Amino acid sequence: MQKENTYLNLTQLIVGLVAFSQGVQHLADLSIQYLYKDQFQLSPSMMGLFVGITAIPWIIKPVWGIMADSFAIFGSKRKAYIVIFGCVSGSGWILMSYYGQENIYLTVGLLTMISTAVCVCNVVGEALMVEQSTNQHASKNVSIFFGFKAVGGIFSAYFSGLLLMHLNKSQIFIINSIFPFTMAILSLFLKESDDIQSRLGIRDVLKIFWRFFQDPRIYQQIQNHIKGQFY
Repeated sequence: MQKENTYLNLTQLIVGLVAFSQGVQHLADLSIQYLYKDQFQLSPSMMGLFVGITAIPWIIKPVWGIMADSFAIFGSKRKAYIVIFGCVSGSGWILMSYYGQENIYLTVGLLTMISTAVCVCNVVGEALMVEQSTNQHASKNVSIFFGFKAVGGIFSAYFSGLLLMHLNKSQIFIINSIFPFTMAILSLFLKESDDIQSRLGIRDVLKIFWRFFQDPRIYQQIQNHIKGQFY
């Protein structure tokens, strides 16, 4: 019984770190805006364009969920994704620190890579939260995820400007790399259940996704959202 509690606590901690890492990524938002405006001297329209490009991974977020549920990496459909993409995110911030302030296209490419890595980790973290919630402590797991995410967002909102007053952009990017690397290291100790390992294939996942999308409560909300963008 004690072993089960330890497993749940570790999983909840990793889920919380995934959420916190997503929220705290905005720590560098102010630095990136100044990078666009002062160093690259971009117009507001071009800044909006590049910000939109870096947001594309979040627009196609369901794709990452289908990928994680369908394809195992080294026999893992949860831990490996968090470890690999956590390291990708951390490495992206380090590259931003050393090379991402010289060329606008390299900058956008690195930020898109980071955005993709954070999005994949977010998808897997939410999947872990749901899988744990099907067993027990549902409200607790949901509270942990969104609570850690909110704390990360508040931390970013307060310290993004404060750090920029005392540190340069490169140092802030290095600080930002700490969180995904920490998340990746702790995820090495995550133990996946047999149910996670024996997921369905991509055809079965796509069928389930299509049945989910056909629910009027789902597609009608999407239709209303799209209409709201034009009217």
